[in-house]
Amino acid sequence: LNLGSVYGLAQYHITDVLVCFKKSRPQSTLNVMQSSTQDLTEMLRQRKCELAFIRDIEDEADEFIKIPYNSDTVVAVLPVTHPLAGKKTIPLLMLAKENFLLEVPHTMPYMLSIKACELSGFEPNVTLTDVDREYLIDLVSSGMGISLMLKQILLHFSNPKITTVNITPNVTTSIGLCHLKDLKLSAAAKHFVQCAESVKNSN
Repeated sequence: LNLGSVYGLAQYHITDVLVCFKKSRPQSTLNVMQSSTQDLTEMLRQRKCELAFIRDIEDEADEFIKIPYNSDTVVAVLPVTHPLAGKKTIPLLMLAKENFLLEVPHTMPYMLSIKACELSGFEPNVTLTDVDREYLIDLVSSGMGISLMLKQILLHFSNPKITTVNITPNVTTSIGLCHLKDLKLSAAAKHFVQCAESVKNSN
């Protein structure tokens, strides 16, 4: 089974689905390819993968079946020394004058961060972008700026010098298990969908 997925297998419990599938079908080979939303969508179209966990898939032509699986929320990442670090939730507008350290442009986390700022009525001063989240978090902990990241992704990182704060307006993202409507799923793919439903219901 060729499977596509967003990054963050462990954080979104996708690893649990892989384990469930392999335990119940030990004879099956599972090939997992992690990529961006845009690339994953194209991989499905080209039938390079049969199923894919995709974040906020764009489907204007109504090509895909989308099975809801998980969701996530954008939060602010602040150094613990920041005046707002002790708050549980803040209006994002309160951070409008900060330097923003974000993931690289055209990625879904970047676009969600920009969307959150636009909804708050300001354009962020993005002073640095990088693919390495750990590097961004390290820069935040050093007081170089703040970041906006996805809450569940951040659970993977442990840094006592940063804190996360919920923001308003709330910006959420959904991850669905997707496949082409006109593709007849293999027995392995059907079983994988069952495993995904089982893991989703247990969480």
